[in-house]
Amino acid sequence: MEAFDRGRFDLVPMDGEMPLMDGIAATRRIREHECARGLVKTPIVVATAHALPQDRASSLRAGLDGDLVSPYSLGELEGVLMRWLSPEAAEETGRR
Repeated sequence: MEAFDRGRFDLVPMDGEMPLMDGIAATRRIREHECARGLVKTPIVVATAHALPQDRASSLRAGLDGDLVSPYSLGELEGVLMRWLSPEAAEETGRR
């Protein structure tokens, strides 16, 4: 959360399974932090091996904006980056 106090991010790529905190828990903390400080929501996309519908629903409830199911292709990664880093996306989310 310290990084969010120092500046803004255009996109947070999240690992679904990190050693100290999984991607869902980390996303919840980021969303709580943004809400408490009145910050604009930062797009968060998780890379995960969990592709079942209930996994995706759980991710969305936690506040994730999208996912990349591993293994993913360079084209899929490019699509996510274009979706969230385009000038149009920045205007939609109020980041610029």
